[in-house]
Amino acid sequence: MLKYQRFGGMDIKLKKINHKILLSYLIVLLITFVIVFVSFSQIMKVYIEKEIREDLNLTATKILNDIKLSGIEDFNSTRVNKIRLVKEIRLIGKYFDSNIVLLNNRRRIIYKDDELIEKISDLINIYEDKNIIFIRREIMSDGKEIGSFVVYSYLNDIKIVKKAINKNLMVSFLFSSLIAIVFSNLFKKKISKPLIDLRDNIKKYDFNNKNEKIEIKSNDEIGDLAESFNEMINKLYAYSNKNKKFFQNASHELKSPLMSIQGYAEAIKEGIVKEDEVEKSLDIIIDESKNLKELVNSMIMLTKFDDSKEEFEFEERLIFSVIEDVLNRYKLLISEKNIKIETKIDKEIFLKYDYKKLYTAISNIISNSLRYTKNLISVEIYKTESNVIIEITDNGDGIDKEIIDHIFDRFVKGKNGKSGIGLSLTKTIVEAHNGSLNVENTENMGAKFTIKLPI
Repeated sequence: MLKYQRFGGMDIKLKKINHKILLSYLIVLLITFVIVFVSFSQIMKVYIEKEIREDLNLTATKILNDIKLSGIEDFNSTRVNKIRLVKEIRLIGKYFDSNIVLLNNRRRIIYKDDELIEKISDLINIYEDKNIIFIRREIMSDGKEIGSFVVYSYLNDIKIVKKAINKNLMVSFLFSSLIAIVFSNLFKKKISKPLIDLRDNIKKYDFNNKNEKIEIKSNDEIGDLAESFNEMINKLYAYSNKNKKFFQNASHELKSPLMSIQGYAEAIKEGIVKEDEVEKSLDIIIDESKNLKELVNSMIMLTKFDDSKEEFEFEERLIFSVIEDVLNRYKLLISEKNIKIETKIDKEIFLKYDYKKLYTAISNIISNSLRYTKNLISVEIYKTESNVIIEITDNGDGIDKEIIDHIFDRFVKGKNGKSGIGLSLTKTIVEAHNGSLNVENTENMGAKFTIKLPI
């Protein structure tokens, strides 16, 4: 998708990154040019005006000294002295490069060296002209004003300097723009090529195939972006494989109970099963339906966890109650198998947890222990400084070494295992409580599950 940038009243089409970089250079140069032009012009104006005022002050001081030395007491008389004074004033004006107008006490012009000054009204216009810097002084003799003079200069120098600055800055701007264009073209491949390579690899990405690692030689943010993309590719590939494996295993696990239910149902319908075996077959169908329902519910819950859609209801309550309720659930099975339950539980421990979710997690562990134990299961609950520890241990044959490191992976199960979903769901629930779940084989070859929940 092409984007447009508004610049100087025009819509400029920006398709490539080097065009954007070039435009950025030019904008920065233009802003710099404007700032330098405005600030330098103002500085030069202030400096030149200061210099002119100093020159005018020196001129005025020199004129007053010459008038004093001439001994003139009245500009209406002493023609000889006045002529000599006018000559000296003319020399002063040329020396200091300024214009001088000399007046008597009747406001008549005695001397002027500016052809634009014809009458007194012309002199008044000088006072009001912002392009003229002037100094006016009164000429005193014996406490009386015998005349006055005005020394002034035009600010033409400032205009000349401004023109010179404008010209130099414009040349500098054009030269800098040319350099920006040259460097933009030089860096074009270095900047654009890694991004083009990255774009092409993204287009070729395929979820179903192992993608090669993107190799981009760029020690900057582009290189970091490529590394991040490589990590994303690996995660997506692993996630895709995980989903494929999940659906394959789920299909297999669902197929077995469904085939069993279908087989016994068809056998009953066709009369293959005799009357005394019908009830037993129906019990098998019911058991398989329960297992199937439990499996589907576990898979739905895992899917919700993966999509972060499963909601938790945390509340403060005694932790032993959930253990007690789980053991009561399996009370009949425990009695039938003649299994001894040893408990060492601190019944005063409160914890904030989701009762239903934690009930499911602990129920899965107890169910697993009942399946593999010989005759003993021990349950211990105690508290450390920062955690509540729940330990569930059986005296069975333990977990095979080949699968113990993967026992919490989905559809990984030991001998006589059911679906391989229960322990995976348990670990997900415990971690959702910011806790941890570990398993190890004990010295007596039993399995010991340890749940740590933060206080």
